[in-house]
Amino acid sequence: MMRFSTLLLVLLLMAFGGGGCLFARDLGGSRPEQVQTTPIPGVNHIIWVWFENRESTAITPATAPFFSSFAAANVNLANFFGVEHPSQPNYLDAFSGSNQGVTNDNHFTFPASVDNLAKQMAVAGRSWRVYAQDYPGGCSDADTVTGSVDGPGVAGQYVRKHNPAISFESVRLDPVQCANIQALASFDPTVNFALVVPNMINDMHDGTTAQGDAFLQAFVPLVTASPDLAHTLLIVTFDEGSSNTNGGGHIYTAVSAPWLAPQTVNTTYNHFSALRTIERIYGLPFLGGAATATTISEILPPPRTGFDFDGDAKADVAIFRPSDGVWWVNGSQNGVSATQFGLTTDVIAPGDFDGDGKTDLAVYRPSTGTWFYLNSATNTFNAVRFGLAEDLPVPADFDGDGKADVTVFRPSTGIWFRLNSSDGAFSAVQFGLNGDHPTVGDFDGDGKADIAVYRPSAGIWFRLNSRDGSFRADQFGIAEDKPVPADYDGDGKTDIAVFRPSLGVWFILKSSDGSFNGVPWGIAEDRPAPGDYDGDGKADIAVFRPSTGTWFKLGSTAGLSIIQFGTNGDIPVANAFVQ
Repeated sequence: MMRFSTLLLVLLLMAFGGGGCLFARDLGGSRPEQVQTTPIPGVNHIIWVWFENRESTAITPATAPFFSSFAAANVNLANFFGVEHPSQPNYLDAFSGSNQGVTNDNHFTFPASVDNLAKQMAVAGRSWRVYAQDYPGGCSDADTVTGSVDGPGVAGQYVRKHNPAISFESVRLDPVQCANIQALASFDPTVNFALVVPNMINDMHDGTTAQGDAFLQAFVPLVTASPDLAHTLLIVTFDEGSSNTNGGGHIYTAVSAPWLAPQTVNTTYNHFSALRTIERIYGLPFLGGAATATTISEILPPPRTGFDFDGDAKADVAIFRPSDGVWWVNGSQNGVSATQFGLTTDVIAPGDFDGDGKTDLAVYRPSTGTWFYLNSATNTFNAVRFGLAEDLPVPADFDGDGKADVTVFRPSTGIWFRLNSSDGAFSAVQFGLNGDHPTVGDFDGDGKADIAVYRPSAGIWFRLNSRDGSFRADQFGIAEDKPVPADYDGDGKTDIAVFRPSLGVWFILKSSDGSFNGVPWGIAEDRPAPGDYDGDGKADIAVFRPSTGTWFKLGSTAGLSIIQFGTNGDIPVANAFVQ
């Protein structure tokens, strides 16, 4: 099946390719992309709750039954440590990657130029809060305030040393930013990031372990009642223990999220690790000690893989049979299944419309301009009228909420019409010409799909980056090529790529380092169907051969695989957006 061309021939084909070009050319209109880590889709809200001054051995089923049950039911980070002593330096470490030279609990302020998590979140356009129980508001800089009942638990004392944000003048001297420090009664689980600091009784500093346990038991339901719990990460920790082990003592830390199964993790982590993980999730640069810490990978959501019907982070071999409207899926985890969903004239439009990490069966019916999709999370059927007969469906997660948005490209006008799943907002963007192929991918790595087209008449890719609104044009391909964009190098960004039927060669431009390669894989009749079939985070080259109903996959980790699945006339699902 593979064309055994020599490397020299491949390079020559790439160089000349019937009028193609050796290198992709940036045709102008672009501006440099920001240098930052790639956000991890699937997490929209992080709630970080802090307690005080307990070694992990003090938190037991007898002394703190709710803490113990919470750890047992979620992810127990069994080797988590404070960074140092006393309290305040740990809060600063966790909020800015450094104790900023502070070694005690006195009153300190730091210039507006000093970076911190609140500043990072604001610059990135994400919401943040510090919910400090019994905080009086009004940008108060008081060291202590005795309050009344404020949210869960009992009344107690607010202390400035447990509120790291107020020490940074980028927050304290900016009324807009300072307003993000609020009393706990204002708690909102839908902010992007919230640091929750109970008062001195409820955090166990002055109160008992039982009082802290009662507080957590009352607080957790405020998180689980969130309308977007599916994308919420809850971290429960302590500032320091009573020992000097690893600097700040061995402390209880447990994490809850809908995508996490109960487990005990024995890897050594600390507050810098938690800060790094938060910054990693939101695509922020690593501050101070977070730069050399280890990401807590065990609590990250599983990678979202296109065409993954069983949720195991591997693309599944699947076909749609127009003759009877049946979807056949050979799940890498669940095996073969068949579902009748669609008509002969429907256009398949698979995507994760319900945000559960599984691809949903979906079709677009041109005759009525209607979308039909079957949610895998609830097994419910949905119908949405959105489009005209000429429109091409291109569902993808354009708003970054972890759900595919109903989207069409209208060839006659070159307009993209989108219905956001996050807020139901409608948008229309003119980007493209009649004859362009709309493509789906996150080319700038910000966790959101970018509007992009491939213009076969000129062999040019045009895209509109969602990260900063910049425009980019790259020449890569010739008229006959089929666009097959995917993340082939595993850097979290979609790579420009084409399949050339006349040669059976894939040409890929890697976003990680700008290199390109040509891989002979297929023959003229084959339908390209790239996907991450081996689950290593990299898209695999694959084709479906209609004449024999055979799949040929070149796994980036698993290597060659040949599967007979389908018949002539079937449409490979992973080919849904290849035109």
